[in-house]
Amino acid sequence: MSGYERVHQELKARRGNAVGRRCVAPGCTRLADGWGLVGDEGTLRFSEDGHGKRVRWSDDLADYKPLCMTHNNQLDHGGDWLLCPRGHSRAAFGVAADGMCRRCKSERSREDRERGGDQYRARNRERMRARRAAMSADELERLRARQRENNRSYRARKRAAASSTKTLHADSAQ
Repeated sequence: MSGYERVHQELKARRGNAVGRRCVAPGCTRLADGWGLVGDEGTLRFSEDGHGKRVRWSDDLADYKPLCMTHNNQLDHGGDWLLCPRGHSRAAFGVAADGMCRRCKSERSREDRERGGDQYRARNRERMRARRAAMSADELERLRARQRENNRSYRARKRAAASSTKTLHADSAQ
């Protein structure tokens, strides 16, 4: 058993389950999904969990507080409550559900596209195929209906923009 797993077992044995407690992140009103590491950098250790994923942990149980999934992921990605690891303001750009800074996500996406446009598109197509294969028939039909509606509204906005441009040109010509 890794140190990470041992500490989490010890946390549950000594302090109970964190699920249902209030998240300690500043301004958060959600309930916690588990124990999250909020301790200082001096007590941190790094190793792999039981699934081979690199994780950070601490031997000091006082470093763990109840956190909702978003804030737990946010700290796991690095940075602090205010700034992501790249220095973006979490308040200005927002945080995705997986805890990653939205600005970092868009930059990473742009970098992926620039590095290998064809590879990026192929990877996205494969992800969508996998998602569709995992969907039930009802979910797939709802996805297709949503895509059709998005296409219709996009075309309607485009037509409206084109007609307003024509009107502007006609007014300026007179």
